[in-house]
Amino acid sequence: MKELSIQIKSRHTVLPEDIQYFETTYKIQLPDVLKEFMLVYGGCRTMEKYFTKGPNLYHISDVLYVKEDPVSASMEAIYKGHLYYKDHGYIPFAIDTGGWDFNFSIKPESYGQVWVDKFDSGEEDPFEFVCASFEEFINNLTEEEN
Repeated sequence: MKELSIQIKSRHTVLPEDIQYFETTYKIQLPDVLKEFMLVYGGCRTMEKYFTKGPNLYHISDVLYVKEDPVSASMEAIYKGHLYYKDHGYIPFAIDTGGWDFNFSIKPESYGQVWVDKFDSGEEDPFEFVCASFEEFINNLTEEEN
């Protein structure tokens, strides 16, 4: 997976203990690729923000913190929202400027795919498929809108 350029460094460092806390609290084994990504980029803003797939342009504003944070969006807070809506199959890792969250699917039928939660779109199922793998998503992030 390509290395991203950090534009704004996190005020918190994501530690292995944070990931262990999340896994223990929510009884989920996070994929290694997601854990490794969060340990480097959790809470940061990267220079590479744009992902284009066909006619769709997606924009990442921030990579999430892991543990709930009173100031910033977090993997934990958004995941709790997913649980409220009975959706247990997506792990949020980033948000766009409007607050839509990008997710790593842990559902057996779509494992490893990236989906965006357009929670305020009015759709019955607000989750939209973005791409076939997390690695593809990260590897194709660019600094410029394409």
